[in-house]
Amino acid sequence: LALGFRPTLVAVWGSDVVNVRGVSRFIVRRTLARADWISATGEFLGKAACDLVKGASERLSVIPFGVTPPDNPTPLPSGPVRLCFLKKHRPIYAPDLLLEAFSLSRRKVPDIRLSLAGIGPLTESRKRQTEELGLEDAVDFPGYLDYRKVESFFSDHHILVMPSRMESFGVAALEASGCARPVIATRVGGIPEVVSDGETGLLVEKENASSLADAIVRLATDRELMSRMGQDGRRYVQQKYLWETCLDKMCELY
Repeated sequence: LALGFRPTLVAVWGSDVVNVRGVSRFIVRRTLARADWISATGEFLGKAACDLVKGASERLSVIPFGVTPPDNPTPLPSGPVRLCFLKKHRPIYAPDLLLEAFSLSRRKVPDIRLSLAGIGPLTESRKRQTEELGLEDAVDFPGYLDYRKVESFFSDHHILVMPSRMESFGVAALEASGCARPVIATRVGGIPEVVSDGETGLLVEKENASSLADAIVRLATDRELMSRMGQDGRRYVQQKYLWETCLDKMCELY
């Protein structure tokens, strides 16, 4: 923008427009105001951009991240229900809350299991929390997953849980849905755009371990519901979030 190139497209991704403050807010507002067009990956982010700059809605395109679901998703595994978490181990993504809710859910579903994939500043403290809650035999920490292993990871599990305190979009939810796995998530940010409550998964309020545990128990004890929500999620992805379609829209915009 400073060099005067025209036309200029500015893409907003997340924390660059959500809760931005101080000097950063000034820079972001000026950048958006001078842009010829703005693209956002979801309605939530589009609104955040419009809240920063008057008139932005008139030059805004919402084009989401797309995903590439497998041609033939693996059926739900037999045996005990396995939950999975696939985010960086940071406070914003609430792995601490998930472990608390998981402990509560085990009172009604004793054989349930959990995989906390990813790494981050909270990894070691979550391992300690697992020990303190007496969950060592039910929780594993696979560590960082290469993108090429994500499909296989979801295939080995039954339900994705996203207890985030904030999410600008929620690509992991779409990846799980593409693999025909239901999603339990918090009703924050852009998550309601990618998880349809009661259809492709269940949404709960943030910071509520009890409600999260209830949702886990509800799905973990109803394989028919689990399967139906997974299949509905896959159709939802195919209708709205295929990578090729989203890429074509972005190329057309550019």
